[in-house]
Amino acid sequence: MVLPALAVGTNDLTWSTSTGTSSTALATAAVRMLGSLVLVLGLLFAAIWLLKRWRGLGPGGSREPKIRVVETRSLAQRQTLYLVTCEGQRLLIAGSPMGVSLLAQLPAQPADSLPEALPNSPTVHFVEALNNALGRKS
Repeated sequence: MVLPALAVGTNDLTWSTSTGTSSTALATAAVRMLGSLVLVLGLLFAAIWLLKRWRGLGPGGSREPKIRVVETRSLAQRQTLYLVTCEGQRLLIAGSPMGVSLLAQLPAQPADSLPEALPNSPTVHFVEALNNALGRKS
């Protein structure tokens, strides 16, 4: 028994009971359709990749991150002090297993432009300076 097959012609679709040229034409059409689908999907993924890669280059966008960790100091085993800049503000943040807390908002002056300590000036311990910045009595 021969089942009818769909033959793809140049102008219209016709039913054919022969398996010669109609099956090769059908296979060719299926391969062309699959190739076109792969091409369209490839172009779609390439466009998505380009948009993700260049999303910050448009108007109003920038490639430089808005939040930046300037310096990090370890105080104890699991306690850390962070100097962070965010949109021109400098923040002193403490991190510990209990959480993160803002210690102080520092002036917008960059740390490298601060005057150096004089050689004969007394040294201040970090804990004392931190308590003074926070307004606590030691």
